[in-house]
Amino acid sequence: YSQRTEGGNPRTHMKSEIIIIVNPTAGDGQAKKRWQNFENDLKNNHIHYHAVITEYQDHATELVSQAVSSGYNRIGVFSGDGTLNEVLQGLFKEDHIKSEDIKLIFYPAGSSCDFEKKFNNRRDWIQRIQADDAVSIDIFKVECHDFTGKQISRYIINNSSIGIISIANEKFNSVKGITKKIKQMNVDVGAVI
Repeated sequence: YSQRTEGGNPRTHMKSEIIIIVNPTAGDGQAKKRWQNFENDLKNNHIHYHAVITEYQDHATELVSQAVSSGYNRIGVFSGDGTLNEVLQGLFKEDHIKSEDIKLIFYPAGSSCDFEKKFNNRRDWIQRIQADDAVSIDIFKVECHDFTGKQISRYIINNSSIGIISIANEKFNSVKGITKKIKQMNVDVGAVI
């Protein structure tokens, strides 16, 4: 069906399949293998989907914006918290997007996935696609200054560890040498360092 937004601009026909934004480098590269296993589950369960792979930082922001403009209203995010944060930026940067039209489905493939910890009754990944219900979450717009002093606006989930510290996560994820080895053995110790 064709849907009109509040501004009166027609949106493209809504697609029945889910688009899944995949970050294969999440979880220090572990997401690539996790994606292969999940993709097999999708095929075995005859789930219609379209997968797109992120290729660089903030690519998920562009991909989700394009997906919504193309008519997708079921967005899967197969990643860690950082890519989920990028997806939020893309969902809310366009004024014509109404958040209640979007079903966001998170597949925790990163190393800590703090967003996932927010929910008590977690469903398996296939059930997340098949479910008709959804949980509403609060999204906040934060206006602040980045490390260079430039004014920025960011959208964050009502979870103290998501969005606000995404720049710190970038630094954490770019460690090298002995710190990277420590991070691979113990995420908490790596974060302290």
